[in-house]
Amino acid sequence: KKVEALTIRPFSFPYDAAIEEAQLSQPELKIASLIVEKARLAKNLAKKESRTDFMVEIQYWNSHQEENKWMAMGKITLPWIFKKKVDAKNRKAFLEEEAAASLYTARKNETVWEIRSLYTAIKTTEQILSTYLTQLIPLAKQSLQVSQVNYQAGKTDLLNLIESERDLLDVQMEYYMKLTSFWEQVAKLTPLIGKELD
Repeated sequence: KKVEALTIRPFSFPYDAAIEEAQLSQPELKIASLIVEKARLAKNLAKKESRTDFMVEIQYWNSHQEENKWMAMGKITLPWIFKKKVDAKNRKAFLEEEAAASLYTARKNETVWEIRSLYTAIKTTEQILSTYLTQLIPLAKQSLQVSQVNYQAGKTDLLNLIESERDLLDVQMEYYMKLTSFWEQVAKLTPLIGKELD
């Protein structure tokens, strides 16, 4: 009766939802995605800095002590003068973006692999637990009952009765160990997905 009180409820979190939730919620993937975005923006900035740029500014100075003046300023940026430096900066920004994207992809693949591995282990353990509840424990109980009836009828000795009792306890202990393993696997999946599972 105690075993039935500790039954599992089916693990109903779909695999695809787990992958999607991990990509949206897992802090490490969020950080990696922000690093990719930062590198992309740095690359775009480096490209803009490699363009020729003109600036003209005209100001009117209203002076109370001297006569009023107009002032004109001009500025031109010619990055082709420092072509090697500009090209190196662009190449560095491009490589940093590639590295960040590769890091993100690697972390994403690692997360998917970990989720797939744990999800498979959870589903396998769930099936094993179901086998314990529907087949192994009932068979061990039935064997104990047969041994009790045979002992009372004098068809078997006390040693066989104790052996049947021990077999039932062993099967129940194995069930509890598998149940513990099941919840440990669910607990390991939680931080990968980035949210608490039901």
